[in-house]
Amino acid sequence: MKYILAFLLSIYSAFGADFYTALDYTQNQVVSDTGFYNKAEAYAPGIAMGWQWTSWSVEAFWRQSNLENTHIEQGALFNIELNTTQYGIGGRYRLLSWLDSKFGALAQRVKASYTTSSSLTLSQLINDTYYAYYAGLGIYYDFNDRWTTFLNLSYYAGDNIYSVLGYEAGIRYVFSSLF
Repeated sequence: MKYILAFLLSIYSAFGADFYTALDYTQNQVVSDTGFYNKAEAYAPGIAMGWQWTSWSVEAFWRQSNLENTHIEQGALFNIELNTTQYGIGGRYRLLSWLDSKFGALAQRVKASYTTSSSLTLSQLINDTYYAYYAGLGIYYDFNDRWTTFLNLSYYAGDNIYSVLGYEAGIRYVFSSLF
């Protein structure tokens, strides 16, 4: 995180921009080829910070959640939990006065666990970090020069076993040039 902050500070000192922070609340849902993880979901808060120019922004974000799914396999009920941490850096571009796009690179750390009342066991559960991309679109409303509310739909890629579709609602506050 300190490297991301250093990168953002260097962008500001080189080009001049406004610093912002954002808080969001997200519904994440797993998109997977395997039924054990597919449609696991959770609601989780997140935080972002970045630098904003007229139409462009560069931001870093962090979010942690425990996605849960119930799966039946061979008559046994499995309660799957995916402890997930997402963090990344990317950009936003305002397409219209009410629409923006977001894109960038991210890492997703995933650790799976389960409980069951059966004697069946699961092997090869996810315990991995995925490095990939994210992309999304969002609508927003500027209350004034400092406060903005937003609603995004984003796809956080992983691989065919684990990717996340997120619905994010939040609020952003722009600090004028602080430095």
